[in-house]
Amino acid sequence: MFTASHTTSKVTLRARVATQPRRVSRANRHSRSRNAAVGIDDITGPINDTIKEVQSIGGAKDVVQRLGLYGAPLVFSASALQALHFGGAGNAAAMKAAGLAGPAGPLAPLAAIMLFSAASPYINFLMASAGVFKIGDEIPRLYCGVLYVVAAIGIWHFGSAGATDIWTRHWTVWHLALGAHLLTATNKIRNVLGSSMCDGIRKVATVGPAMLMAALICQNSTWTAWQAASSGPNGPLAVLLIHPLHKYVSLGACFAYLTGAETKFSSVFIAFTYFIAAASFMPPLVAPLCYIGILMNLHNGMALWRETTPKDSLIPAL
Repeated sequence: MFTASHTTSKVTLRARVATQPRRVSRANRHSRSRNAAVGIDDITGPINDTIKEVQSIGGAKDVVQRLGLYGAPLVFSASALQALHFGGAGNAAAMKAAGLAGPAGPLAPLAAIMLFSAASPYINFLMASAGVFKIGDEIPRLYCGVLYVVAAIGIWHFGSAGATDIWTRHWTVWHLALGAHLLTATNKIRNVLGSSMCDGIRKVATVGPAMLMAALICQNSTWTAWQAASSGPNGPLAVLLIHPLHKYVSLGACFAYLTGAETKFSSVFIAFTYFIAAASFMPPLVAPLCYIGILMNLHNGMALWRETTPKDSLIPAL
């Protein structure tokens, strides 16, 4: 039988154990240090790799394409953060020029959270930056891919210019195209849809914006909203896109690329179309919309350019 003295001694022993500082073994301390180092390396490693990439032509092409792919959320969120913390102009002028009043339609609640909440500029900037530097594997792709789709359907589609205006269609299709590029590059989507279908979607997303613009120009669509938001194309190369024959050649090149009838010359032609649009038609737009348009065109143009050029060359191998 236990006496009172036994009980008292047990309670005293427990109290001593509870009050004694917990000893951490040297092995545990080293383990924690290693875990912390791995966490830091997961961030600094890809950044250093990206710096090394830009030192070669092949790597620089990859970086430019990634920058264009994540450029829209990166620029939009950076502009919002600049207004919040550094007295910048923000996105209000661009939203007004684009005819965007805010979230609308069935995805309005999600668009309000992902694009206009207090935390969204910070999250979007971090996710887009992670995508540019290849940090976090598929998480930035999934997040930014969904972000593009939400922006297209929850904001751009309901702009004041109207869903049938060339301005609205242009930006809606561009956001959907880059969202498709990101989502179809993830294993989750590829496992569901299959690799062949995802590759087909990516081909359509690559030439889709150029094909749409050529088709809309053939239909004599109105440029009222575009002219209101832009001071006009810059540079002598803009004449090439305005030429009456360009829209027909562009449509033919897009069809040839999609059907596989001819891919080399068509890829170069469409890539040049994107590069000229980035240099001539996007800069006159209100910031940061101009930067977003430039980066979007650079992504698709570089994607096509890489298909026709050797890894460490900028000259197409036709």
